[in-house]
Amino acid sequence: MTPEQKLQALFAASKPPAQDYGFEIAVLERIAKRRAIDRFTYLAMWVVVMGGVLAAVFWAIEAGRVASLVPIVSAIAACGVSALVVWTMGRARAL
Repeated sequence: MTPEQKLQALFAASKPPAQDYGFEIAVLERIAKRRAIDRFTYLAMWVVVMGGVLAAVFWAIEAGRVASLVPIVSAIAACGVSALVVWTMGRARAL
């Protein structure tokens, strides 16, 4: 082995690996956890909102106050439009 080869072998042993798989896996796990939490909170928000809406609609139907459904339906439509805007903005930000 020539002195140059010995020197190259010494420096090659001290070089860091080209990819740190442990670090990559840790970062990907954190990203996956964050996305899972975001999806869960998003779904939980919709479950709570839709549960409240259904409770209000069933209450109006039970009480025989179908005319009182008009403001509820308009509020649901407004919430739907604003939720669509927020969802679209979130999708655009993710790109």
